[in-house]
Amino acid sequence: MRAPLWINGVGLERYYAKIVNGMTERGYEKGFAEQIFEQIKGFSEHGFPESHAASFALLVYASCWIKCHHPAEFLAAMLNSQPLGFYSPSQLAQDAKRHDVEVRPADVLHSDLDCTLENLPHRPAVRLGLRMLSSLRWESAQRIVEARGENLFDNAEDFARRAGLELHEMKLLASADALRSLSGHRRNAVWDASALRATPRLLRDAPVDEDILELAPAPEGEEIMFDYAATGLTLRRHPLALLRPALSKRGLMSAADCMTCPTAMRSAIAAS
Repeated sequence: MRAPLWINGVGLERYYAKIVNGMTERGYEKGFAEQIFEQIKGFSEHGFPESHAASFALLVYASCWIKCHHPAEFLAAMLNSQPLGFYSPSQLAQDAKRHDVEVRPADVLHSDLDCTLENLPHRPAVRLGLRMLSSLRWESAQRIVEARGENLFDNAEDFARRAGLELHEMKLLASADALRSLSGHRRNAVWDASALRATPRLLRDAPVDEDILELAPAPEGEEIMFDYAATGLTLRRHPLALLRPALSKRGLMSAADCMTCPTAMRSAIAAS
């Protein structure tokens, strides 16, 4: 990057005649031309970049210190500040896991509205909040937390009734795997949520005795796709990990392989 041609306006005077005379020749008043020239001199002092550089340097230093010494707290704060428009929740969670931060999924029996810390005062884990469920209304999430504060839920039906949730909201929570503590894995949760219907008045006090249906868990790839659709991130393996065996057979290197270049590069070329 080239150094500036002037500092604090020094050296810009050589352009005075070119700028002012050029403007007056084109019909502008000399006073107005000189005012424009003075404004250019002001910008040439680099006050705007300097002030921003100092502000961001302080922000970056403080953020890096917190991320280094309190990575779980840093992750929770960043997730609760979304949308940030730069790092996505998925990138933040993946980076935290690479730095040995335990991240736990959103769950109606454990999650608050915001992402919170668990296991305190020991090394904390981050519990994803109900705010991470992109399609869940804020009012519905509040009712879930309030109803749970009164008493824990017995099952999915009890949960839906006390939290005042509609069928589509139960399906949303099931698809987000947030009913795991009540219904088991995602497919069972979706089945339970789909089966909920308003009970006719004459049958509200009648006992219902039905066999419990146990469905097979979904394949990992399906689970990952549902995770991204519901929350924008997954706590399972990275999607590319599912394709890595096939990619390796084609001689395509991973990021970890690239760190060992040129040895890995020679091996890849030889394999191809």
